[in-house]
Amino acid sequence: GALLESNDFVSAEKELRKALELGIARDRVEPMLGRVLIEQGEFKKLVQEIDAQRVNDSAARAEVLASLGRAYLGLGEQELASQQFLAALKLQPTLPAAMLGAVRIMMANGELDAALRSLNDLLTRNPQMAEGLALRAGMLRERGQLAEAAADYRQVLKLKPDDVNARANLVMVLIDQQQIAEAKQQVAELRKRSPLALASNYLYALLAYRDG
Repeated sequence: GALLESNDFVSAEKELRKALELGIARDRVEPMLGRVLIEQGEFKKLVQEIDAQRVNDSAARAEVLASLGRAYLGLGEQELASQQFLAALKLQPTLPAAMLGAVRIMMANGELDAALRSLNDLLTRNPQMAEGLALRAGMLRERGQLAEAAADYRQVLKLKPDDVNARANLVMVLIDQQQIAEAKQQVAELRKRSPLALASNYLYALLAYRDG
């Protein structure tokens, strides 16, 4: 659990696999293993290795199904993803990961207004859900609601200060809003926290170019 919280997902995966080898119950291990594989973008590995049918506890099985749904979405298998999310919601109607999955399916189907309504409802119940906030920020940005998008990205960064994508997207929104001074501050913070990230150097160069 501690490794999961520390965002050291590679080490967390090793520890969880060791736990399975030692015979610790799948109900305890597989939901966490699913989340760790999602965080690493290991979608193929997840769908090949994790089977919700092996998990007996209904709450744990719902979590595994939600992770499987997210993995299938990542692999472009929308129909399979939808099936997993629906199965998860049958077991746990308010499971945030499954509700977010359902929102992603609506977005993929072009039901953007319904998706945003559902996402607003989800975030009212789960205001600390960084993945949901980042998704909503992107939707709001596309609608030209820049102040609201920036507020969501800032909230993501309060929860996950090292989130490169959220900080890079916040910089782009600030540039769109002509808030160049704050954009520069955020780029400096990005370069300090993630000096090797491509976005760090790209955004630094972009702002330098604007200054001429």
